[in-house]
Amino acid sequence: MTVRRGKLKPRGATTGLRLRTTLGETGLATVNPLRQDVFLQIRAAGGTEALCAKIPHDKFMRMHGAFKFWDHKHLVASAKGIDDLTITLRRDGSVRLRTVGNHVQFRTPQQNSLQVTVGFHNAAAGDGANRCSTQTRAFRTGRSGRLIAP
Repeated sequence: MTVRRGKLKPRGATTGLRLRTTLGETGLATVNPLRQDVFLQIRAAGGTEALCAKIPHDKFMRMHGAFKFWDHKHLVASAKGIDDLTITLRRDGSVRLRTVGNHVQFRTPQQNSLQVTVGFHNAAAGDGANRCSTQTRAFRTGRSGRLIAP
């Protein structure tokens, strides 16, 4: 996994989140968010979990060559306030994820080194079909306590 861009902006008890990642160059070409739940986890490196959001597979739709989820009215409680999440399977076999949330339900961590994990879970297929991708990334501190990568 490579976190290409990231911004976590403190907003009181919530956080503004923007994240662009390349989940994997190989090995994830068989993921299907229409059949697998998607988990997004952010934690301080070596610390406790800050965010664990679950997007159920039945909330995704296929549009314009990508798998998309959006919930601007926050009706999916397990999404923890994520507004948009897009997963794109590219022709070269890589998988990209983009997510946006204006008021995601977690406090911005104080540490600059964060571990970002994205997992795909299919309850019907058993544990052998599950996939995940993770990276520990150094974020720099911006104005007003923002964490920014790169």
